Amino acid sequence: MEDYKRVIFEFCSDSDIHLVNQAIEKWIKAGHILAINHTIQNFQHKLTHGYSYILAKKEGMLVGILGYIPTYLYDSELEKDLQYCTVTWFIDLKANVPGLGMLLFRSLLSKKRGSFCYAISISEQAFPMHEALAYKIGWMQQVYIVNHTLNKFKLLQNAPVIKELVSEKNYSIQQLHLDDFDEATTGFKEPQNVVPTKSAAYFKNRFLMHPIYHYLVHGIFQKGLLKAIIAMRLVASDGAIAIRLVDFSGELNALYNIAPELQELLIQEKAEYLDLYHWGLDQKALEQGGFLLRSKDGQTIVPNYFEPFKAFNVELNYAYRFMKKTDNRNVLLFKADSDQDRPS
Repeated sequence: MEDYKRVIFEFCSDSDIHLVNQAIEKWIKAGHILAINHTIQNFQHKLTHGYSYILAKKEGMLVGILGYIPTYLYDSELEKDLQYCTVTWFIDLKANVPGLGMLLFRSLLSKKRGSFCYAISISEQAFPMHEALAYKIGWMQQVYIVNHTLNKFKLLQNAPVIKELVSEKNYSIQQLHLDDFDEATTGFKEPQNVVPTKSAAYFKNRFLMHPIYHYLVHGIFQKGLLKAIIAMRLVASDGAIAIRLVDFSGELNALYNIAPELQELLIQEKAEYLDLYHWGLDQKALEQGGFLLRSKDGQTIVPNYFEPFKAFNVELNYAYRFMKKTDNRNVLLFKADSDQDRPS
């Protein structure tokens, strides 16, 4: 019997999670945070029953894992339209099962037939498999805003001449706190033509309830009405601070016109720059609003790694697919989609 016929695929039960943690330590990295920190493992993968991993087992032994994070993990209302990202995809090469990685992926897609599946920062070796599974693959763009009041920078390198951005005061930002978040976001409607879908409750549970990171969640308001929600995180190295804008949901014009207020936030926090990785935004509108595009060919360095800090640029790719070819919703991807913004 061919080896692949002796493999079974099943979802991770509560009693299986220790096998997953052992595999992550053995196959990926000793001391990996998902393997040693149960709080983060639970925050990112604990479902009502079991964990969001699909497992490949051969003769009772774990030979492959593929993690996924459904959006409904942070808002149960989102389960009505199953959307999820895939993460942590590894197999045991010693199992000698040809095509096991593809079989594992196909098994997840068939057992969890969501409307939209996506991933960020897949390995280049995984490109052919994603293409074979009808994923669209490309590279995210990184835009940034600089604190124009600073003369010296420790984190940002070779930045262009920066000017003060002038606000037209059409939009304003206001920090949203946990104790009055529900009241402040009453009436907010997440866009229905955009995936992945992210509600106000999603932002509350994904960011304000994070067990380790301290996120700043702000509302973008126009004439007192909440138009969008953004999530940011302060990072630091060598006494210098940067702000990462990692997620967004709402009216796009609110984001395109908020750069002056974000520059003011940089001044308040004494931060060097604010950056945003994205796919799907109107790049021209961002630049007209005051964001700068970090060119892959340019000299400017807008660091991405802070644990530990590394002074070089990082290109993040993306992959996504709709389950129905007729699904024509817009795709907006940000750094906190998938598991790119977690402790390492």
